[in-house]
Amino acid sequence: MTILVSGASGLVGQCVVAHATRAGHDVVKLVRSREKASANGIYWDPAKGEIDRDQLEGIDCVVHLAGESIAANRWSTAVKKRIRDSRVDGTALLAEALISMKQPPKTCIMASAVGYYGDRGNEILHDDAPAGDGYLAEVCRDWEAAAQLLENHNIRLVKLRIGVALTLKGGALPKMLSAFKTGMGGKIGSGKQYMAWITLEDLIGIVLFAIDNETVRGALNAVAPTPVTNADFR
Repeated sequence: MTILVSGASGLVGQCVVAHATRAGHDVVKLVRSREKASANGIYWDPAKGEIDRDQLEGIDCVVHLAGESIAANRWSTAVKKRIRDSRVDGTALLAEALISMKQPPKTCIMASAVGYYGDRGNEILHDDAPAGDGYLAEVCRDWEAAAQLLENHNIRLVKLRIGVALTLKGGALPKMLSAFKTGMGGKIGSGKQYMAWITLEDLIGIVLFAIDNETVRGALNAVAPTPVTNADFR
């Protein structure tokens, strides 16, 4: 297949590109610089509402991973707006462009997050559980809603509600380890806070499985079978 990947420069995106290429797929990246858009790149700028629609023709599948990091900066009002807009507005722009294609792709695999459920303590949450409360839950709810347009136009939509992706290559784990290596690691507060997690390798496996299997659709919790409390994880 020809697979379009947004967020291809991120940790997960780079791995998706590498594994999909090794699996024999042709990968095209969404890029935010017209200069970098080449034979394997299509320009878009969600903040400006711009995307090279004509270049999308021929795409069979989309893996949509783009979104501002939630852990890179303090959550000022401006940062929270960027986090939301990069996800909701970017998804809305991409969805509208895809349904306007002469031959729309058959599948879109989009990133969401377990933040969709909010803080629910030790409640067991399945894929059909309702959204929770709070900022992250609202962002995830609006993020997924922006992609619903695809499903309404018969494009198979898979919404991966991803837990904390653990790998030594980057993301949360190296930051955690630096604290523990200096003797500063430990539980936070009561330590009863639950964390849904997944290894990067398993996450990439889920993405590739969702691409190849047409029976997979809708919300899918991309997490390890058993979440752990903060006290246990440390």
